[in-house]
Amino acid sequence: MVTHKHHLIPRHEGGTDHPSNLIDVSIEVHAQIHKVRWEAFGHWQDKVAWLTLSKQITCAEATKLTQKLANLGSNNPMYRKTGELNPMWGRKGELSPHWGKKHSTENNNKKRKSLQNRTYVDLHGPEKAEEIKNKLRKPKTEEHKKKLSKPKPKVVSRLCDRKLMSLGNFMNWNKRQ
Repeated sequence: MVTHKHHLIPRHEGGTDHPSNLIDVSIEVHAQIHKVRWEAFGHWQDKVAWLTLSKQITCAEATKLTQKLANLGSNNPMYRKTGELNPMWGRKGELSPHWGKKHSTENNNKKRKSLQNRTYVDLHGPEKAEEIKNKLRKPKTEEHKKKLSKPKPKVVSRLCDRKLMSLGNFMNWNKRQ
């Protein structure tokens, strides 16, 4: 029979891994203990443990749920810190602690390798992947193809040394001036 070690005082409440704080229980009993604790105390950690142990959610779903719940409400260090209470208040541009910082080449390479040969389905799930594909899909009608193949009109700008540019670029350039 497979057993789990259950913390009498959970680690999220300050319990330790000391043998006096651990008991051996079956998986079913372990799930029930966490369900009872969740109903009694309302700790989200017990809910996630119960749902995972009772196989109502997968480990990936448990991770996603944990990340979501850990940053809600009073768990978030920025909870109710608005305005001048927020440590980032007024710290924009060069005053920001992130100003001028970049990821290292090694870190960028690790991210790139982890994403290689991964599909939208792997990264986002089947429903979201289909939604993304539909957004990226262009209409394939003959009318649309003709519209795309037409040359875009050019505009001569007197303000920018009589430079020849597309109408869209000209409009963007004018917005910046």
